[in-house]
Amino acid sequence: MLDYLRKEIGLLHDSGQFSTSRNYLRILNSFSSFLENCDIPLTALDSDTACKYEKWLWGRRVSKNSSSFYMRILRAAYNKAVQEQLVEQAFPFHEVYTGIAKTSKRAVSEKTILKLQRLDLSYSLALALSRDFFFYRVVF
Repeated sequence: MLDYLRKEIGLLHDSGQFSTSRNYLRILNSFSSFLENCDIPLTALDSDTACKYEKWLWGRRVSKNSSSFYMRILRAAYNKAVQEQLVEQAFPFHEVYTGIAKTSKRAVSEKTILKLQRLDLSYSLALALSRDFFFYRVVF
């Protein structure tokens, strides 16, 4: 499996798909750590292995969405191997989470931004300058 991922990373990079190749590299590094750097054949990637990998990720305190990201990339690579007839489809990812969980909003409200913009910082040139740099970065 790891050799297959390495080959795919090279092909993706050579075809200019740099973002996708970086995602594959992330899964290669993570899955390789899970396997303790011991490769497995494509046929060994079964539901049990996928579930163990998911639990391993959660044990490393990876968020549900990050775990799902790794699973989706690994599934895409597996499905490509199926298309290339390197392995028969066994649906190893049917028991793991591959969705996108809702997360709490972390953006600052418009009201708070306006308060910051109107805040009188004439007493501190350093604070006023920091605020101005912040708004300069937001606008430009």
